[in-house]
Amino acid sequence: MVALIQVQCLEEVVRTRSFRAAASVLHMSQPAVSGHVARLERELGLQLLQRSPTGSELTVQGRRLIPHLRAFVESEAAILRASESLRTGGPQQLTVSSHRRGMVRILPDAFAVLRESFGSLVVHLHQDGAIDAREGLRDGSCDIALAIEPDDDEAGRGIDKTHMLSLGQLGVCGPVGHPLLNTGDPIAADELGAESLITLTTNSTARVLGGLLPRGARNFSCEVDDTEVAMALVRAGLGLAVMLFHPYELATGSLRWRPMSGSPSFSIHLLSSSVTALSPAGQALHSYLMSWRSTVTSMYAIDPVRGVTRTRLAQPSNEQTA
Repeated sequence: MVALIQVQCLEEVVRTRSFRAAASVLHMSQPAVSGHVARLERELGLQLLQRSPTGSELTVQGRRLIPHLRAFVESEAAILRASESLRTGGPQQLTVSSHRRGMVRILPDAFAVLRESFGSLVVHLHQDGAIDAREGLRDGSCDIALAIEPDDDEAGRGIDKTHMLSLGQLGVCGPVGHPLLNTGDPIAADELGAESLITLTTNSTARVLGGLLPRGARNFSCEVDDTEVAMALVRAGLGLAVMLFHPYELATGSLRWRPMSGSPSFSIHLLSSSVTALSPAGQALHSYLMSWRSTVTSMYAIDPVRGVTRTRLAQPSNEQTA
């Protein structure tokens, strides 16, 4: 019989093109991932993956079968939702924590799907940073979280962590024509010298900034906790902002962005508790977000010198997802 974990392992190998990378994302050993995929292939009597030195990809048979395997995952979630509704007879409660970008760009569509599947559901949505989200998962006050964190941060005790979407590294944002922003090459922290700086104090970036930024007197220094406020201060000519690349805020083309050398890569990560079992609504949301992650390749294209235009989510071709 086909098992849910077998399909999840297959999808992760397809997404990363690597058994080793899939094992890292799923927090499993590489032999365990290989074993689940092999058992799935034996169960179905088909070779689903083509292994090569350049990576693993779906065979022709695998591409034809993958939509049915994804439908199988959805049907499993539907059974759990129906059984929970029959047992409780009341509305389910779901608490979700997210950064602002996730609340605006990702979760509305996810909640629309949940509304269609659950007649009675109460969602509690909180805007939190990564540290607060992790604390909520550990103490049981949060079910699922979207967090912006450095890629090299460990999942940690009691937390399951899945990479969702790469966002790049910290950089310096300022007006067109600023002498430090006429190139797209990484900028060293000591080049900032006595520049007036606006820094974001969200807990996912503050720790990294503390080790990167030069110390000493500046003409002006301002700490803010919201990207739009930082952009307003930059447009008012008060200094350069040190932040993650935000294409939608820079879409007017009036600002430029340059990456900082020494900054780790940041990504949106899906966090959930490895101790507390998710409710059917939580499982359905988790499944939706995993599906979203498997189809979206990027939110934007970085071109810090020429400027940025508003872009749609880029998705793989039909050939890749069929």
